[in-house]
Amino acid sequence: PWWDNLRTEEKETRADILKQALGKTLEVQSARLGNDINQWQWEKVHTLTHPHPLGQVDLLKPIFNVGPFKVNGGNEVINNLMFKLNPEGLFEVTGGPALRKVIDMADLSGARSVLPSGESGNMMSPHYGDQAKMYAEGETRPLLMNKETLKKGTHSILMLNPHEIK
Repeated sequence: PWWDNLRTEEKETRADILKQALGKTLEVQSARLGNDINQWQWEKVHTLTHPHPLGQVDLLKPIFNVGPFKVNGGNEVINNLMFKLNPEGLFEVTGGPALRKVIDMADLSGARSVLPSGESGNMMSPHYGDQAKMYAEGETRPLLMNKETLKKGTHSILMLNPHEIK
């Protein structure tokens, strides 16, 4: 009873349903990726775009959205880039980690991290999407934990002093 399709007169078995599902999958993905299964790659149908609210407008998508990027990963795996199943055979990422960070507590100077898009929410900033490609490719960058290293790499300082606001 678990496998029977109630919309047909026949009583399907698990093997029947799995055969139908495989047939439909082959049909959809062959149309999208070609008939040579050896050339099929998950990253050709699994993509990541970081949307911006203004990127909902088709004309503005290339300006505000970051991506799309071909990505590995999936639901319930270490590279957790979630997607929803759909009949089109395209599986756009719907959610994932807010950042990736690797820290060896015995050696903080070797810490590494990456953000999904960039450090800035300002699209005019060079840091708006500067980490997106690294994130999509599973790369990281050094996480500066040493005060002297931070001082050497400082380009500017933004001071926010709430006591001076009137």
